[in-house]
Amino acid sequence: MALGWRQQYMPKVIPAGSSLPKPQPNSYTPPAPTRPATQVKLEHKPYVTAPPVATTIATSAAIAAVADESMPDSEDPYTPLDNFQSVHVPQPGPSSSFEDESMPESPLGRGADEAMPDQPLEDDMLAEVTLNAFRGSDIDKAIHQQQPITSIIGNLDISDCGLDNLPDSMLKMPNLRTLKINENKLETLPPLGKYHPRLTYLDCSSNPVNNFSSAVEGLHELRTLLAYKMKLKLFPSDICNFLRLENLNMFDNGLTRVPEEINQLVSLQELNLASNQITSLPDRCFANLSELTRLALFWNKLSHVPSMEDLICLQKLELHSNQLKEVPKMAMHPYLQELYLGTNHLTSLPAEMFRPDYLPKLEQLMVGSNRLTSVPAEIAKLPSISKLVLSSNQLSELPEPIYYIPTLTFLDISSNKFEIIPDVVGAGKDRMITLFLADNKLTTLPESLASFTVIKRFSIKKNKINLQDPTTAKVYNTLEALCTANEGKFVGL
Repeated sequence: MALGWRQQYMPKVIPAGSSLPKPQPNSYTPPAPTRPATQVKLEHKPYVTAPPVATTIATSAAIAAVADESMPDSEDPYTPLDNFQSVHVPQPGPSSSFEDESMPESPLGRGADEAMPDQPLEDDMLAEVTLNAFRGSDIDKAIHQQQPITSIIGNLDISDCGLDNLPDSMLKMPNLRTLKINENKLETLPPLGKYHPRLTYLDCSSNPVNNFSSAVEGLHELRTLLAYKMKLKLFPSDICNFLRLENLNMFDNGLTRVPEEINQLVSLQELNLASNQITSLPDRCFANLSELTRLALFWNKLSHVPSMEDLICLQKLELHSNQLKEVPKMAMHPYLQELYLGTNHLTSLPAEMFRPDYLPKLEQLMVGSNRLTSVPAEIAKLPSISKLVLSSNQLSELPEPIYYIPTLTFLDISSNKFEIIPDVVGAGKDRMITLFLADNKLTTLPESLASFTVIKRFSIKKNKINLQDPTTAKVYNTLEALCTANEGKFVGL
């Protein structure tokens, strides 16, 4: 009777105490799979000292489903689904080694790797291997011990293993989808596109790699590329051809420029180029990135940022800690919730950017540590604004409508030049939770502050408050009691 390829090559569950059956001859040409194959998950937990921990290679429930339905029950020598056994592999301890000849054979049996079909496998037919408890040469030995299943390994995690080089056995995994090699000591990477063309997720961050252009060439199926905290100086041009890429993180490298062709990444949803040495950006670099939801460019040396008009799906825009002298051109951003413009060289904010139809969902506006001498009253038209940070500027007053914003719960105007806080600040008595007035030139506090009810965090330090004034003393004491009662924090003189 002809056997299906799963019967011939994939594992079956063995009763406790039984020996593994001999593999079938490799003379049968397997047909294309028609239903999910075996899933094997290798989870290697951190070992301890004595005694060594035994790590389990647990075959999933799918292992019990490999029998061909046409095989009579009398010919199936294996146990039912609910009685399967696990195969144990010793975890390497301080004195143990994978050179021990007593290592058990892989549950798939020898020769199964060659028997697997060449066509791409579905995700639910792949195995997940985690080896981040191993160190150095043990990695290669651990993978080699499971050599018969390398062709069905879909997810491989060898992060934080102290590796100087990637194991050779890793290059024999044509169906790899997810590869985590982050937090090692790798200075170079092999051409991953050559050996793992189906990769969709690559994390190679926190390695001292200074050039990985050849490593990522050809990885056109990538959805996520994490390459942060490395030593990259050049932006690999081939990345701009990864049309399916959704998440690109190159935070904290040494990049000085970004190619205009980055606008070809039309599927990109998150782009993090923060903490680099970028001084300028091409005018059209954001032209087609209409799917982008987060853009992080902080901690660079940008004096100008091109138009953001095409970024209609933005939810978070981080431009702080640069050298911007003006806010980039913006238009309708119906989903933008957080806008970070702090620690730049801004002297003004354009009133037109605060049209309510432009930023209907903006909740946080952060423009502290700039050179502002005034802010537009149009900020009060933002229908969703709840947090406004204007600290460390040169402000001496705010437009009165800002105090009346019905959604505002957090206001920071510390480190400015305020000499008086108007009594209209009391308009926020039932909503203001945080109010920072520290480091100004205040001598008195308005009586309306004593009517606050939900205040939790209040700061008045580094002012010249006159507590001899009865009204000011009453307000001061009331606010301190309220913050305490609301389990918050009061920072006094």
